[in-house]
Amino acid sequence: MSKLRQDARAFRQRVKMGRTRLWVIVEGVGHDRAFYDDVVHAATQPAVPKYSIRLAESISLDGVSAGGKAHALSLYQYFEKSNALVQENAEVRVAVSFFLDRDDDEFAGSLVKNDHVVYTKHSDVEAEIFANGDAFRAVGNAFGVGRTLVDPIRDATGSPLNALAEVWRDWIRLRLLAIACGAVQGNRFSQGSKINEQQYGVLDQEAAQDLLDAMSRTVADGSWEARVADVDAYLEQVYSRQTEATLVRGKWLAGYLRHLLKTGLPKEQLPANVTDHAIVVACLASIDFGEPWVDHYREGISRILTS
Repeated sequence: MSKLRQDARAFRQRVKMGRTRLWVIVEGVGHDRAFYDDVVHAATQPAVPKYSIRLAESISLDGVSAGGKAHALSLYQYFEKSNALVQENAEVRVAVSFFLDRDDDEFAGSLVKNDHVVYTKHSDVEAEIFANGDAFRAVGNAFGVGRTLVDPIRDATGSPLNALAEVWRDWIRLRLLAIACGAVQGNRFSQGSKINEQQYGVLDQEAAQDLLDAMSRTVADGSWEARVADVDAYLEQVYSRQTEATLVRGKWLAGYLRHLLKTGLPKEQLPANVTDHAIVVACLASIDFGEPWVDHYREGISRILTS
């Protein structure tokens, strides 16, 4: 349960007067706090400072409180302009930080360049969980299926993030084009693919072309071809570096794993009420926070505490 909302000015004063050394403000209400609590604890070993993870929505600014990145960034701007990202009292030096989903901000050129803002390595917290946990063990456990049945599916698939990045490459391309064009329908491409047969099958060329044509009509300045070229060059760079997993949204993965399990075990009677949330939680429980992937956050936290 989240804490009662507190005004940003009162929160700033609380930060200054308290003994908590590191405040971490996160955007998501689903799994962010649980994930980052383990990350911070692991990344600051062996001398773990007193820290607190707070939801952005628990802190209001000018009467506004909301979950999500936009509000978290508004809070960051308030603390940055107030020169309050780092404060000191008689006992301790205190830092306020913001741990945010990377999403497509790198492509959009909207990443905030400040030591007190740390982005996920993958698209979002859920993608980080699936990238660093045992995704197949998680979906198997969520559905009550043992490793004997799940391991052949794992072997045939490899990394689920990489596999889905290949299956939905054209859908990801459409999403980036929507961002490049500022298309009003851009949010629809955050959902699951509408251009693959039965969602995870072969590409429906006609459906993909229809969406491309509709998007091109939103660009009236003659720059459509240039924007397409920019997106294709970006995608080629990402896939050639074999970092395409960073383009996959975490909320896509539970559904994809469910699909892989059901198609891989057609004769099994699987429960119908397993939620995406249950699959993510099972994967979070499988993560080893002592692995090198935590270095991404260890370095960020070190900069925060020494800046």
